[in-house]
Amino acid sequence: MDPATIGFIFYAVTTLGGLLVLGLLIGGFNERRHLRSLAEREAACRHIRVSNLPTVTNAGHVAEATMVMANVVIATDVLKTFLTSVRGIVGGRMGAAERLFLRARREALLRLIAEAESRGAVELWNVRFDFCNIGYMRSGSGERTRGAMQVEVVAWATAVRR
Repeated sequence: MDPATIGFIFYAVTTLGGLLVLGLLIGGFNERRHLRSLAEREAACRHIRVSNLPTVTNAGHVAEATMVMANVVIATDVLKTFLTSVRGIVGGRMGAAERLFLRARREALLRLIAEAESRGAVELWNVRFDFCNIGYMRSGSGERTRGAMQVEVVAWATAVRR
């Protein structure tokens, strides 16, 4: 091979490697920042009682019970999506997907608690979650393309004001 070809290959590999490292750093930073935010917000709303039990205790002392809902759409970066798809072929745990679902569930619960608080509730009963994978997108021509892993989580519960 001539020196120009070797130089081009070296340039392409180092550029691609640099972009991969940059993607990992930025994606990891954003994920850690979101996890810190979740922990802070969860600590701030520990006074709200949350239960997945379907029956409210001391029902005679309930002033008002209202259904509340919250949803969140959350995505991971394209690099983690690619690495997860490779893991799906090779086998093993898909850590990025697990973290994505956990973050989405926690965020949906926090939004549900905020909705309940805005209505004056002090308890949430019968908390339920539903997940939907929305990772496929439509291109301009209408064909399905694969983008970053995306998930929507819908949470609902009975907000109780005593």
